[in-house]
Amino acid sequence: MKIKYSFVLIAVLALLLGATGALAASVTPIAYDNMEHKDAAHICVTELGFDWGLKIEAWGGDRDMNGTYSGAYDSKGKLHEDFENVITLSKATRYSFDWASAPYAIGAVVVQGGPMDNIFVYDPAVNEDEYLYPYKKFDKGKQETISHLNFCWNKTDENGEDECYQEETAWAANGDVPLELRYIGASQWATYVEFEAEKTVSLFAGRTIPAGTVTFSAPVDGWVTITVNLENGFVFYYDLADEEEDDNLKVQDYEFPPEGNPAIGLFDWKTFIPGGSTTGTIVVPVNNYYGVHLDVAFPVECE
Repeated sequence: MKIKYSFVLIAVLALLLGATGALAASVTPIAYDNMEHKDAAHICVTELGFDWGLKIEAWGGDRDMNGTYSGAYDSKGKLHEDFENVITLSKATRYSFDWASAPYAIGAVVVQGGPMDNIFVYDPAVNEDEYLYPYKKFDKGKQETISHLNFCWNKTDENGEDECYQEETAWAANGDVPLELRYIGASQWATYVEFEAEKTVSLFAGRTIPAGTVTFSAPVDGWVTITVNLENGFVFYYDLADEEEDDNLKVQDYEFPPEGNPAIGLFDWKTFIPGGSTTGTIVVPVNNYYGVHLDVAFPVECE
């Protein structure tokens, strides 16, 4: 099933939570029920729909929180160095702080502390702001203290524009013909490859779209290294909001030409390639045929 995957959900978030989203030195925060998650990835990615999150915690006491913090974490709490953001805090106290980010602009900052979370939503995203603070209970004149910060952002292109992607499945094909070797008797378009050492074949997404190449090494002690190189804007993809492990490169080896619709989830050899990457490898036993399946995505115009 094809799914339009958009890397920008800031405007939707602002509408849902009632934010004005005006760009200013300091935006008005949205008071929101505490989001009890173990890290910023779940708040930023799973709850708010951003690509990446970075949590700054252990706030309190006499600790000096001024300085730089870096990372880029997905919904599973995995670090993605290719999309790393550096957050610099200044004028930080237990009650407020200023911040700056590089290279990615921030779409939301969640300030946790007290009975509610304060969410500062930026539309468009910005690279700095000042005097952010936790929830204030004005009717009792109480100022809460900060416990955690969560910075949320999306991947953008070289012009700072948000990127949207469409998800596809891809299969290695036996040569340059998209459907030359299909699973025998299958109703799906899945294809397989006849093994040959040092062989490079084409990779097709959505049946016929060229997506890159797949190369099979010579066997070493009974094992073969399969190397994928994506092209034409394609990247490895996986559902950032999925709580379960999502291996996006799967391989099944066969002694004889495979039959029927392949049970991709039951393939013997699987690995996870970070989303957004264009290369990946997996090591599998030497055999006569291989089914090589990928979860990929390619850029499309944002709606």
